[in-house]
Amino acid sequence: MKNLFKLLLLLGVTIYLGFAFVSFANGRTNRVCEDVKVTIADSAHAVFITPSEVSRLLQKGRISLVGQQMDSISCLRIEETLRKSSFVKEVTCYKTGGRTINIILMQRLPLLRVMADNGEDYYIDERGDLMQPQGYAADLPIVTGEVSQAFVRKRLLPLARFIAKDELWRAQVEQMHIDAQGRIDIVPRVGAQLIHFGKAEEIPEKFQRLRTFYEKVLPQVGWNKYSEISVAYTNQIICKKDIDTDL
Repeated sequence: MKNLFKLLLLLGVTIYLGFAFVSFANGRTNRVCEDVKVTIADSAHAVFITPSEVSRLLQKGRISLVGQQMDSISCLRIEETLRKSSFVKEVTCYKTGGRTINIILMQRLPLLRVMADNGEDYYIDERGDLMQPQGYAADLPIVTGEVSQAFVRKRLLPLARFIAKDELWRAQVEQMHIDAQGRIDIVPRVGAQLIHFGKAEEIPEKFQRLRTFYEKVLPQVGWNKYSEISVAYTNQIICKKDIDTDL
């Protein structure tokens, strides 16, 4: 994604330099802005920043573009204003065509949504940086329970990174509930089982046991056979039957 952003940036700078040369040569630098084009470099992965949100952020920063003299518009000020959003990772702004302002953004993508018992509500990205919800909706694992920011950064981020890199678990893990001892229960998107994961340790091994159970056992007995599955203990899978399925 960084390569895409750099490619778009290089293209924009090249166009800008060409436009600046022509404008200088012809002495036409006092045109009025007629259009603003916003490009989200990594929007195919997820959308947290939209063109309408960019417009809102600029309005909040008291920056007007369309209808303003081009030579009075500061691209540096636009970039500084947009960087104040916790969801903006990188941004560049340039002028083209004499009447167009171009803005290229790269989003900061969160891994988890934390809604703790202590009232804290935030997203957190892979570096451990907090991001305020600000009305955004995201299809990410939700963390609930007795969880501090320190616990999330130290214990849950490695788990979240593992989940994000695996197609199955990225689609399957809907919620993680943390108890007072730091034990994790996972609520899946598919299946009625509550997964007792235990502490955030031996992460690859636990998920491998769970994957094997999903691939070899559940297709044979049915997805609703068990109400609870535990991979909390080394080299073990412990299951609890759903009473209703035995009636």
